[in-house]
Amino acid sequence: QTRKEVKQWDEANALEEGRFVEEVFEPPEDRAKFLSFVVLYLRKEKKHVEANAVVEKMSDIAQIDGKAVDFSDLFHRVRARGGSSRMNRRIWISVLQEMNLSNGSAEANAIKNLYERYLRCCEEKNWDPKELEKAGESTKQIERGTMNLLDLLESGVLQAGQELVYNKKDEDTKQILNSHVGFLNPDGTIQMGRKKFKNPNKFVLSFNDGSEKTKKKDGWKEVFVGEKSLAQIKNAFAKNLNQTAKQGLLQPEKAFGSTLLLLQTQSEQDATQIREAERAAMNPPPKWISPEDDADSAQRGKGAVHADLEAALAKLETAGPEELQSTMKKMLDAVKDRQAWTEAIASSPDPLTRIARCWWRWFFKSSLPPPYGSWTLDKGLVPALSEELNPTRKRKKQKSGAHASGITLANSKYTASNLPPGWRKELRNVVMGFYNYISPDGQYFRNWAKAFEYHILTAKDEPEDKPAAAEDQPQEDAAKAGSVAGAEALAEGKEA
Repeated sequence: QTRKEVKQWDEANALEEGRFVEEVFEPPEDRAKFLSFVVLYLRKEKKHVEANAVVEKMSDIAQIDGKAVDFSDLFHRVRARGGSSRMNRRIWISVLQEMNLSNGSAEANAIKNLYERYLRCCEEKNWDPKELEKAGESTKQIERGTMNLLDLLESGVLQAGQELVYNKKDEDTKQILNSHVGFLNPDGTIQMGRKKFKNPNKFVLSFNDGSEKTKKKDGWKEVFVGEKSLAQIKNAFAKNLNQTAKQGLLQPEKAFGSTLLLLQTQSEQDATQIREAERAAMNPPPKWISPEDDADSAQRGKGAVHADLEAALAKLETAGPEELQSTMKKMLDAVKDRQAWTEAIASSPDPLTRIARCWWRWFFKSSLPPPYGSWTLDKGLVPALSEELNPTRKRKKQKSGAHASGITLANSKYTASNLPPGWRKELRNVVMGFYNYISPDGQYFRNWAKAFEYHILTAKDEPEDKPAAAEDQPQEDAAKAGSVAGAEALAEGKEA
């Protein structure tokens, strides 16, 4: 078998069949112990430089927009979603949001790359504490051939642009015949003129005759950086890696002390910010005037509403259905240009309520006064909604202000979880939680927005509400009388 499969067997059956039972443990929640396992599994994958970085440079490598990343928290969140193979950009962004980190597309790519490099090797492992202890006590020298020039570059032992010198010697006298100088590239190759060599062995072999004797030459021992050969530099670095890994495996609290302190401090700061935000949300907006104080101030002639704003509100409230939309647009444009109007509307409930009332008149049609009519959705919004949810290939810049979906979808009594009568939904994607929505006539829709648009176009008008005899009789009589006083009374009753 090329791949080791970890399985859990029922103990009785395993004993009967005479099979070895390998116990599987859950990944540890403790941050220090989890990082020890990360070092172990990175070394098993021959990622020695990454294992060393986890111990010595954790605060540098694990950052998203200046904030430290908790490897343990990240791994458990990805594992709960089915592993890295089930992830996509949208899910990576949701993970960033849950971890209280910046959640743009660039950050999603960064967290994905971080996971792939350092944590992917931890998937499908058994997390046995005995294995961790055994590995720490028997840490062996890194095997020859598992390290290359790029590893030494990334660890900072070598620098790009450094001279690599090969002194070709006479096989008998050992005198230097020629000196060949190459330069180390950022990708770990050796550059000499127009030629590029993948490793020191190929660099040395290119200056020899290719005989069996010269083929056995070790380029790591023949090529020098200053007074030290590459072999000496690599062995010294490998020795340091083993010492670092041993501390990370056997003394995690000491090895990861600075990382644990940083994560703890960051968690406390995040918790403080959340508490402050919750406390601020309980306070009223700046310059807010309570309804009671606003009413008293208005009676004394010192209301927050300016005279010209009052005139604009009155014009808006008396506008007919045809000019209501244009009148509201003019008023909202004026509010943007006048700081005094903005402050008055933001600080007083009265003008805000009056504008909201006209806003709903714009989006909904009614045959007032009740009980002769009922509020119904303005089907004139359907084309605007369709255009917004199905943009052309060349997306135009979205205009500021109100949008059809913002009102129509958000304020309907029907939602994706509370479907209209006769509609049903079926699960399309178990992992992502996507549904198909099926109309009463059998039409399929892959999202709720399109399904709701179809419902608006095809739904029959709902039956009008029948008035209660005792409560609505005075309003009905007043409406039939057609008097001005009766109409005003009806309007006041509706507002109440």
